Amino acid sequence: MTTEWIELNDLQAVAIAQSRGWEIEGRIAGNWSLWDGDSWTDALIFRARPKQPKVEIVKSLCWRNKLTGNLYWNNSEDLIEYGWQRFPAGDLEGEVTEGGK
Repeated sequence: MTTEWIELNDLQAVAIAQSRGWEIEGRIAGNWSLWDGDSWTDALIFRARPKQPKVEIVKSLCWRNKLTGNLYWNNSEDLIEYGWQRFPAGDLEGEVTEGGK
């Protein structure tokens, strides 16, 4: 999926992008803002791109087994099993698509 914005030069291009469910922005006073979907004017510059998946940042906490050195990740501070210790240097943070925790 492309993340590149495509310039929309006329009302027909805006309508096509809207019918495809694309994200559409208009430039007003030099700033891009989400198009309200209700109005069009040739005085504004419009751009669109395929709708992007929503992402969120998640953090996986790292645990280290004292005896084996094996590492384990989860999203809880409450791993109290014998032999495991928190290993913050191994924590991972990254983007996942919405609902992908």
